[in-house]
Amino acid sequence: MYLYPRLCSPEDIPDIDDFSKIVLCRPRWKANNRYYGGLVLYYKTIVTRGLRFLKHANSDYIWVELQKDFFGLDAPIYICFAYIPPESSPFYKVRGEDTLSFIESDIMHYSSQGQVMIIGDLNARTSNKKDFIPQDSEIDVSDSLYVIDREMITRYNEDNKTCPRGDRVLDLCISSHLRLLNGRTAGDSLGRFTCHNVMGSSVIDYCIASEALLHKIAFFSVGV
Repeated sequence: MYLYPRLCSPEDIPDIDDFSKIVLCRPRWKANNRYYGGLVLYYKTIVTRGLRFLKHANSDYIWVELQKDFFGLDAPIYICFAYIPPESSPFYKVRGEDTLSFIESDIMHYSSQGQVMIIGDLNARTSNKKDFIPQDSEIDVSDSLYVIDREMITRYNEDNKTCPRGDRVLDLCISSHLRLLNGRTAGDSLGRFTCHNVMGSSVIDYCIASEALLHKIAFFSVGV
């Protein structure tokens, strides 16, 4: 996935040999008739038959199903590619839509059919707060359908700050049995910064996966 520059129009997105692409562009800003970002997903053309692109409520994210028969999976994997603007963004405030709530609703639906991943820029800071319930097996729960959280290794993070959306992402992970790969996976054991700008450095981009998928993910790294 490639998050393209703020002032880029759909016509400016380049083609790449042997790849197809899906472009989601935010609507033009009425004040100046410009585009202000969006996302484009490139994927190998040869795997097109194994992908199913699912509905999305706005241009901040898209769901892709990796079909189990094509990829030889035990169950489908549903991947949400996302770029959620900062909560302070004028565009986000004016639009008045809570993208994370849309994604959470979709997770409830897709997790009953397969495994789930979220990949992208969530503009959420989580420090090293837990994304699971510690010592969950020691909690007395009368519901026989309750799934106990597996104790996870410590998650490290070079970013020691949090924000309200970061807390929401962690709550989503806990409620949906999703886990952050950042800071606890070979290739990114320290939770490297994912964003650098004039305001400083932070971790706001994540790869998040169903707990049941973790043993299949051998390596994850943050690009320089």
